[in-house]
Amino acid sequence: NNLQDRQRQLELARTQVSVNVNNVEDRKKQVELARLQIEVNRNNLKDRKQQVAQAQLQVEVNRNNLLDRKQQAEQAMLQVEVNRNNLLDRKQQVEQAKFQVEVSRNNLQDRKQQVEQAKLQIGVSHNNLTNQEKQLSLLAVQVEIAENSRKDQETNLKDIERRLKDEQSLYDQGSSTQSQLDALQLQFSRGQYAVDNARLGVKRTQQEQNRGHTSLANAQLTLKSTEQDLKRMKLAVANAEITLKRSEQDFQRSGLAVSNAELALKRSEQDANRSKLGISNAEIAFKRSEQDRKRMELAVANAGLALKRSEQDLKRAELAVMNTELALKGTESDVEGAQFALKNAKLTLKRSEQDLKRATLGLESAKLQVQLAEKEVALRKEALADRTIRAKRAGFVTRKLVETGEVIGSGAPLFELVNLDEVEIQVQVPEEDLGQVHDGQSVVFTTPGYPGREFSGKVDRVGLQADAQTKQFPVYIRAANPELVLRAGMTARIYFHNP
Repeated sequence: NNLQDRQRQLELARTQVSVNVNNVEDRKKQVELARLQIEVNRNNLKDRKQQVAQAQLQVEVNRNNLLDRKQQAEQAMLQVEVNRNNLLDRKQQVEQAKFQVEVSRNNLQDRKQQVEQAKLQIGVSHNNLTNQEKQLSLLAVQVEIAENSRKDQETNLKDIERRLKDEQSLYDQGSSTQSQLDALQLQFSRGQYAVDNARLGVKRTQQEQNRGHTSLANAQLTLKSTEQDLKRMKLAVANAEITLKRSEQDFQRSGLAVSNAELALKRSEQDANRSKLGISNAEIAFKRSEQDRKRMELAVANAGLALKRSEQDLKRAELAVMNTELALKGTESDVEGAQFALKNAKLTLKRSEQDLKRATLGLESAKLQVQLAEKEVALRKEALADRTIRAKRAGFVTRKLVETGEVIGSGAPLFELVNLDEVEIQVQVPEEDLGQVHDGQSVVFTTPGYPGREFSGKVDRVGLQADAQTKQFPVYIRAANPELVLRAGMTARIYFHNP
């Protein structure tokens, strides 16, 4: 067997020699690849130098942008201050505009009152004009009557003068008698008196006519003056209405000015908010620029590190070429060392067999330790379980018999437990009724704790000995208590059901 093993090892050694020859070829190829890698690393080194230069240029650009953004932030802060001042000015303008609106409203009310008064005055003047026109018509009628009266009196005067002339001619002719003469003389006196009265009436009529004409002229002048006053009043009313409309327009313009001022105020506030937002954005942009600058500086540093790594990779590649060339030279001597390796393989085989024995012993020892550890774990679990006190049945603790720290003996009670899932009721039954009670008999009972509610149960057992004092037999009843409403120590009234 050893001979066969050694033959196998010799074959392996020969195979190793063949492998070493192949390794020489592979390492030659690796040398070529390493040279190509060196060339690639040189090109990468140039590219990374360019990237470093570009990164430095970008850092300079970011630094300039950072300065620009600082200036923008300062300008934005200045704009915010200007907007704040404008906001205060516009608030004052709004207050002034509101005051002007109030003044315009008061002026509008005053002008409305003036227009109403002017319209009322026009109505009065119109009434006066109507009255004066009526008076003028009356005066014209009176003048016309006076004129007609004057004409009538002049006609009468002419008739009287004509008759006087006729009578005078008759008198001059002497054709009339004395009585006729006296009569004519009396008639002439009367005619003369009538003529004088007529002349006086004509004068008076002329005076009245003159006064009528004067009154008519005065009335016409008054009428014309009144008409002119009426026109002036109408013109004043028209002007007042125009002024009123202008005042209303001014009032509307004032209201519009107030609305525009309030809108401008809101816009100013929005501009202020936008300016604040612009400052915030500028600050954010400034911070981002800082971060960009730091990132670019980090990128420059990383590019520098990458450049150093590339140089190191280039050096390692050159060193790898040198090592590969040395390995190529060393591979030629590996063939000679294969025989020496064969001897070492034999020694290694022996050592391996010894190691196998030691490993087998160590495995057995580990298995024993695992078993001991499992037993120790089981003992500790039992000890841990012994520390937990468990009752033999479920229930509620009604009384604790020991305190923490007390020393107790074996078998000493610790707690009193009551299982209320099913309760037992003890009732004393007289001897004469005992024959009516038997095991399994159904009962119904009530308790003062739940008035109006009935519970059901069954007789569990009947006591075999009566109480020495009461001479009554104990009967034990069991009842289910799923709701746990029945408690130990409660009293009950029992009703036995007999078939």
